[in-house]
Amino acid sequence: MAHSCPLGSLEPLLCPPGQYQDEPGQTLCKMCPAGKFCAFGTQGPESRSIWPVDCPAGYYCPSGTQTATQHPCPGGTFQGRPGARSTEDCKPCPAGHFCSDSGAGKRFPDGPCSAGYYCPPGQTSATPTSFRCPQGFYCPEGSSQPRACENGTFQPQEAKGSCEPCPPGFYCEASGTGGLPGAETRPPRDAGPQSQVPGTGAPSSP
Repeated sequence: MAHSCPLGSLEPLLCPPGQYQDEPGQTLCKMCPAGKFCAFGTQGPESRSIWPVDCPAGYYCPSGTQTATQHPCPGGTFQGRPGARSTEDCKPCPAGHFCSDSGAGKRFPDGPCSAGYYCPPGQTSATPTSFRCPQGFYCPEGSSQPRACENGTFQPQEAKGSCEPCPPGFYCEASGTGGLPGAETRPPRDAGPQSQVPGTGAPSSP
């Protein structure tokens, strides 16, 4: 076993990496099945024999995989269980978290999205430049989407993890647009009778 004997062979031939043989007297080696890898010294009765072994967590192993770390799950994905067969078995990094593209397979997310940013599923960075928290919103650590500043607060800058209290003599009314990026924001207004305009942007004079 672990060898093949093609027609005319003078001696058994050891199966190459990515293949194996678990039956005696065979002329060809078998292709390593999906979900497993076949490398020299992977179990078997001989020190240099090749046997299928479960693909490790964080990696996937299509048919014919030769080493345990040949196919890491792509950046933005992870896999916490062994035996993955293809990239489809690698799960997108969950919302509010990131899975870096380090070249090493991820068994679990690297960590939460940084404050001031929000992370939809599949992010590779804690500070994704395409998902900076917009003006008028705040993004605490681990945010999956921006949150609108509440009544009595405002935020005139991008990429912030909290909103600021409305300054004395002004009022800040929430826009009611929810946590969606790109929503219109207006500055706090003087509390006089002619200034009933909702706002979450920068302070300004009436």
